[in-house]
Amino acid sequence: MKRIMALIDFSPITAAVLSIASDMARAFDGELILLHVATAQSELASDEARHETLSDADPQTDIAHASERQMSVLKLALNKVGVNVTVIVAPDPRPGASPIAKIAEQIARHSPDLIVLGSHGHGRLHQLLAGSTSDAVMRRAVCPVVLVPFRMADGELNFRAD
Repeated sequence: MKRIMALIDFSPITAAVLSIASDMARAFDGELILLHVATAQSELASDEARHETLSDADPQTDIAHASERQMSVLKLALNKVGVNVTVIVAPDPRPGASPIAKIAEQIARHSPDLIVLGSHGHGRLHQLLAGSTSDAVMRRAVCPVVLVPFRMADGELNFRAD
């Protein structure tokens, strides 16, 4: 397992996804690819890019710049603990678009041996109406997928009966 891809959305589950993916990359002496699809709906866009205007450029450019800065910070932190990291920021200019097409494009381009991503734990109604990125990745992936449950965002894994 030489190439591990972690899907990063800067939501609260991101820390748990990074922890698991970096541990696996170190254990297998592999490369960790961090992928973030920069959309107007991303957690980072709502936190940083909306409060900061870099120029008179379009807001998607500002979101992409903010995403690249944050991904660089993650790369530096992981490099310091001995993880070989490649970062990819894939801008998606389509308003309201699902990131699935961009994710699929990057998975096909980089052919990871393993994918690690987080689940946000939205309810069944949300999944029925909007779908789930994690479900779509699991259905389309041709390699193993590790799904980090949203309840790990607080550092504790809890099980619920549905």
